[in-house]
Amino acid sequence: MLSRVMVVLCLLGFASQGIAQSPQNKAKEINKKAIGLFQEGKVDEAIRLFEEAYRLDPDPVYLRNMGRAYEKKGELFKAKELYQKSLEQEKDPEERAKTQAYLEALLERLPGRLVFDVNPRGAVVKVDGKEVETSKPLELRRGSHLIEAEMPGYGKYSDRVEVLGGVEHTISIILKPMPGKLRIECGVEGAKVLVDGTPVGTTPLPKALELPQGRHVVDVTKEGFERWQNVVEIKPGKEEGVGVNLVPKNVSVPPKPGEPIGGGTPTVPKKVEVKKSPWPWALLGGGALFVVTGGVMTGLAKSEAGKVETANVPGLGDVVTIPQSEAESHRDKAKTYEKVSYAMYGLGGAAIVTSVVLFLVKPGSKPKTESPNIVLTPVAYDGQATMAVQGRF
Repeated sequence: MLSRVMVVLCLLGFASQGIAQSPQNKAKEINKKAIGLFQEGKVDEAIRLFEEAYRLDPDPVYLRNMGRAYEKKGELFKAKELYQKSLEQEKDPEERAKTQAYLEALLERLPGRLVFDVNPRGAVVKVDGKEVETSKPLELRRGSHLIEAEMPGYGKYSDRVEVLGGVEHTISIILKPMPGKLRIECGVEGAKVLVDGTPVGTTPLPKALELPQGRHVVDVTKEGFERWQNVVEIKPGKEEGVGVNLVPKNVSVPPKPGEPIGGGTPTVPKKVEVKKSPWPWALLGGGALFVVTGGVMTGLAKSEAGKVETANVPGLGDVVTIPQSEAESHRDKAKTYEKVSYAMYGLGGAAIVTSVVLFLVKPGSKPKTESPNIVLTPVAYDGQATMAVQGRF
C-alpha cells in the first residue's frame, strides 16, 4: 500500500514539473527577466530575451515589448514596425489599446519623409518657406507642410501636404511654362489675322495675344493686298511685337461704259535703259593697236634701209660698200616692212573711223552691221618674225 502511495506522489511530482516547464510558462519567465533588464537600461540584452520569449510563445505582447525596447534604443522605424505587427496579431481589446497608445506616441516623435519628383529640373523648391535640396529624401515632422516651387519662365507651384510619421511621401511637382505675348501692329484696318492657321481677329487687335512658348506662324490677309506671313518665336513671360506692312496688289480697273479703252489718267511710259555696246570701244582700241603696229613696221623698214652702206666715189657717184646680195636682202626687208606698215595704218584708220561712227549712232537703234572680226597671226617672213592681220568690217 505504501509503495502505491509513493508511486502516485512521484507521478504527481513529474506532472507538476512538466506543467512548470511548458513553453508558455517558460516564455513568461523569460519575458519577466527581459523587463527587468529593460528597466536597468540593458536594452540589447532585453531585446534578445524578448525575441526568445516570442519564439517560445508568439504572444503579441512580446512584440510590443520589443518595440518599446527598440524605441528606447532610438531605432524608431523598427519600433513602429513592431507596434504595427503587434496590432495585427492582438485580439484582446485592452492590449490593443495599450499598443495603439504606444504607436501614437511614437508617431509624434517619428519624422515622415518627402521624395521629390520635379520637372523641369533646376526649379527652386521651398518647404515652409525654406529652400530645400530635392536630390535626396527630406525628413519632416508629422503634420501639415507648405510645398512651393518656382523657376523663371514657368508658373509657380504651391500645395500643402500632410506628412505622416514614419511614412514616405512622393511629391510630384510639374511647372507649366508661362505663356508669352504677341503684339501685332498693322496700318491697314480690317485685315484678317491668323496664328498657326486659327483666326484671332481683325486689325487693329485690341490687345496682345497670349501664346505658348515656341514658334508660331502669323498670317495677315485682306482683299486687294498681298498676303503677309512670318514666323515668330515666343519666349515664356515675354512680349514680342511685329509690324505688318500690307502691300496693295496691282489690279487693272476696267473702263467705264462709254469711256474709250486707255482713257483716264495717262500712263507714263517707263524709261528703258539702253545698254551700251562694247564694240565702239573695242574697235577704237584695236585701231590704236594697228596704228602702233604700223609705226613699228615703219621703224623696222628704215632700220633695214639704213643697213645698206654707200660711199661717194668721184666719177661714179654713190657706190654700195657691202656685198650686193646682202644689200638686196636689206632692201627687200625694208620694202616688206613698209608694206606691212601701210596695211596697219589702213586697218587702224578704218577701225578708228568705224568706232567713231558707232559712237555717233543713236542709242537703241540696231543697224544691220556685222560685228568686226579681227585676227592677229604671228608669221615668219624671210627669216624675220612679223604679224599678219586679217579683218572684216
